[in-house]
Amino acid sequence: MKSISRVKPILLVVGIVATLLAFVWRVDAAEIVRYRLDPSSPYVNQFLESVAVPGNKSLLFLSGMVPPAINQTADPNTPQAYGDTKTQTRNILTNIQSILQKRGYSMGDVIKVHGYLVGDPALNGKADFGAFQEAYAEFFGNNQQPEIPVRTRTQVTQLVQPGWLVEIEVTAAK
Repeated sequence: MKSISRVKPILLVVGIVATLLAFVWRVDAAEIVRYRLDPSSPYVNQFLESVAVPGNKSLLFLSGMVPPAINQTADPNTPQAYGDTKTQTRNILTNIQSILQKRGYSMGDVIKVHGYLVGDPALNGKADFGAFQEAYAEFFGNNQQPEIPVRTRTQVTQLVQPGWLVEIEVTAAK
Protein backbone atom coordinates (compact mmCIF):
# COMPACT_ATOMS: atom_id res chain seq x y z
CA MET A 1 0.00 0.00 0.00
CA LYS A 2 2.89 2.34 0.80
CA SER A 3 4.46 1.78 -2.62
CA ILE A 4 1.21 2.73 -4.39
CA SER A 5 0.99 5.99 -2.44
CA ARG A 6 4.55 6.83 -3.61
CA VAL A 7 3.71 6.05 -7.24
CA LYS A 8 0.77 8.50 -7.43
CA PRO A 9 2.89 11.66 -6.89
CA ILE A 10 5.48 10.37 -9.35
CA LEU A 11 2.79 9.74 -11.98
CA LEU A 12 1.39 13.21 -11.32
CA VAL A 13 4.81 14.81 -11.85
CA VAL A 14 5.41 12.73 -15.00
CA GLY A 15 1.99 13.81 -16.33
CA ILE A 16 2.70 17.48 -15.66
CA VAL A 17 6.14 17.29 -17.29
CA ALA A 18 4.69 15.50 -20.35
CA THR A 19 1.99 18.15 -20.69
CA LEU A 20 4.54 20.98 -20.44
CA LEU A 21 6.81 19.33 -23.00
CA ALA A 22 3.89 18.92 -25.40
CA PHE A 23 3.04 22.62 -24.97
CA VAL A 24 6.64 23.72 -25.53
CA TRP A 25 6.87 21.54 -28.64
CA ARG A 26 3.71 23.14 -30.02
CA VAL A 27 5.04 26.65 -29.42
CA ASP A 28 8.35 25.78 -31.10
CA ALA A 29 6.48 24.40 -34.09
CA ALA A 30 4.40 27.58 -34.47
CA GLU A 31 4.89 29.53 -37.66
CA ILE A 32 4.67 33.21 -38.48
CA VAL A 33 1.09 33.97 -39.52
CA ARG A 34 0.44 36.68 -42.09
CA TYR A 35 -3.11 38.07 -42.14
CA ARG A 36 -4.02 39.56 -45.51
CA LEU A 37 -6.32 42.51 -46.06
CA ASP A 38 -9.86 41.92 -47.25
CA PRO A 39 -9.67 40.80 -50.92
CA SER A 40 -11.79 43.80 -51.95
CA SER A 41 -9.17 46.26 -50.65
CA PRO A 42 -7.18 48.04 -53.37
CA TYR A 43 -4.08 47.47 -51.22
CA VAL A 44 -4.48 43.70 -50.80
CA ASN A 45 -1.26 42.95 -52.72
CA GLN A 46 0.79 45.79 -51.21
CA PHE A 47 0.74 45.11 -47.48
CA LEU A 48 -0.83 42.93 -44.79
CA GLU A 49 -3.42 43.71 -42.16
CA SER A 50 -1.27 42.16 -39.42
CA VAL A 51 1.42 39.60 -38.64
CA ALA A 52 1.63 37.24 -35.65
CA VAL A 53 5.14 36.16 -34.66
CA PRO A 54 5.43 33.32 -32.13
CA GLY A 55 7.98 33.62 -29.33
CA ASN A 56 10.33 31.02 -30.79
CA LYS A 57 11.25 33.18 -33.80
CA SER A 58 14.27 35.45 -34.16
CA LEU A 59 13.59 39.12 -34.84
CA LEU A 60 15.90 41.54 -36.62
CA PHE A 61 15.26 45.28 -36.32
CA LEU A 62 16.97 47.56 -38.83
CA SER A 63 17.50 51.23 -38.13
CA GLY A 64 16.08 53.71 -40.56
CA MET A 65 18.00 53.45 -43.83
CA VAL A 66 18.56 56.41 -46.12
CA PRO A 67 19.64 56.67 -49.76
CA PRO A 68 23.25 56.71 -50.89
CA ALA A 69 24.43 59.64 -52.98
CA ILE A 70 24.32 58.69 -56.66
CA ASN A 71 25.51 62.00 -58.10
CA GLN A 72 28.70 63.07 -56.35
CA THR A 73 28.80 66.40 -58.19
CA ALA A 74 25.30 67.50 -57.10
CA ASP A 75 24.70 69.55 -53.98
CA PRO A 76 24.13 66.98 -51.16
CA ASN A 77 21.37 69.21 -49.80
CA THR A 78 19.24 68.54 -52.88
CA PRO A 79 17.41 65.48 -54.20
CA GLN A 80 19.61 65.62 -57.32
CA ALA A 81 22.40 64.05 -55.24
CA TYR A 82 20.20 61.05 -54.30
CA GLY A 83 17.59 60.76 -57.06
CA ASP A 84 13.83 61.00 -57.10
CA THR A 85 11.54 59.12 -54.70
CA LYS A 86 11.50 55.95 -56.80
CA THR A 87 15.30 55.88 -57.15
CA GLN A 88 15.85 56.59 -53.46
CA THR A 89 13.34 53.90 -52.45
CA ARG A 90 14.90 51.31 -54.77
CA ASN A 91 18.43 52.09 -53.54
CA ILE A 92 17.39 51.94 -49.89
CA LEU A 93 15.58 48.62 -50.36
CA THR A 94 18.60 47.22 -52.22
CA ASN A 95 20.77 48.20 -49.24
CA ILE A 96 18.25 46.66 -46.82
CA GLN A 97 18.29 43.46 -48.87
CA SER A 98 22.10 43.32 -48.57
CA ILE A 99 22.02 43.88 -44.81
CA LEU A 100 19.36 41.20 -44.37
CA GLN A 101 21.41 38.72 -46.40
CA LYS A 102 24.51 39.44 -44.28
CA ARG A 103 22.45 38.61 -41.19
CA GLY A 104 20.95 35.42 -42.68
CA TYR A 105 17.55 36.90 -43.58
CA SER A 106 15.81 37.68 -46.87
CA MET A 107 13.22 40.19 -48.06
CA GLY A 108 10.67 37.40 -47.62
CA ASP A 109 11.40 37.48 -43.88
CA VAL A 110 10.45 41.17 -43.58
CA ILE A 111 7.29 41.50 -41.50
CA LYS A 112 7.11 45.30 -41.08
CA VAL A 113 8.08 48.28 -43.22
CA HIS A 114 7.80 51.92 -42.21
CA GLY A 115 8.51 54.43 -44.95
CA TYR A 116 9.07 58.09 -44.16
CA LEU A 117 8.63 60.32 -47.21
CA VAL A 118 9.43 64.00 -47.58
CA GLY A 119 7.52 66.16 -50.00
CA ASP A 120 9.37 66.37 -53.31
CA PRO A 121 10.21 69.97 -54.30
CA ALA A 122 9.57 68.95 -57.93
CA LEU A 123 5.99 68.02 -56.93
CA ASN A 124 5.23 71.24 -55.02
CA GLY A 125 6.10 69.62 -51.69
CA LYS A 126 3.87 66.57 -52.11
CA ALA A 127 5.29 63.13 -51.22
CA ASP A 128 5.38 60.78 -54.21
CA PHE A 129 3.66 57.74 -52.69
CA GLY A 130 3.10 56.25 -56.16
CA ALA A 131 6.82 56.24 -56.93
CA PHE A 132 7.51 54.70 -53.52
CA GLN A 133 5.01 51.92 -54.30
CA GLU A 134 6.54 51.25 -57.74
CA ALA A 135 9.99 50.64 -56.24
CA TYR A 136 8.52 48.75 -53.26
CA ALA A 137 6.73 46.36 -55.65
CA GLU A 138 10.12 45.34 -57.07
CA PHE A 139 10.93 43.79 -53.66
CA PHE A 140 7.58 42.69 -52.20
CA GLY A 141 4.51 40.88 -53.52
CA ASN A 142 5.90 39.84 -56.89
CA ASN A 143 6.72 36.55 -58.64
CA GLN A 144 10.31 36.43 -57.34
CA GLN A 145 9.37 37.37 -53.75
CA PRO A 146 5.63 36.96 -53.08
CA GLU A 147 5.63 37.81 -49.35
CA ILE A 148 4.33 41.19 -48.23
CA PRO A 149 4.77 42.80 -44.79
CA VAL A 150 2.62 45.12 -42.75
CA ARG A 151 3.46 48.65 -43.81
CA THR A 152 3.05 52.28 -42.91
CA ARG A 153 3.95 55.21 -45.17
CA THR A 154 4.11 58.64 -43.63
CA GLN A 155 4.82 62.05 -45.08
CA VAL A 156 7.18 63.97 -42.81
CA THR A 157 8.33 67.57 -43.03
CA GLN A 158 12.02 66.72 -43.31
CA LEU A 159 14.72 64.12 -42.79
CA VAL A 160 18.22 64.77 -41.42
CA GLN A 161 19.78 65.46 -44.84
CA PRO A 162 17.76 67.97 -46.90
CA GLY A 163 18.23 65.98 -50.14
CA TRP A 164 16.73 62.79 -48.75
CA LEU A 165 13.15 62.15 -49.79
CA VAL A 166 12.87 58.66 -48.25
CA GLU A 167 13.90 56.80 -45.11
CA ILE A 168 12.83 53.19 -44.51
CA GLU A 169 13.04 50.98 -41.45
CA VAL A 170 12.14 47.30 -41.41
CA THR A 171 11.67 44.42 -39.00
CA ALA A 172 12.32 40.84 -40.12
CA ALA A 173 11.47 37.54 -38.43
CA LYS A 174 12.33 33.90 -39.04
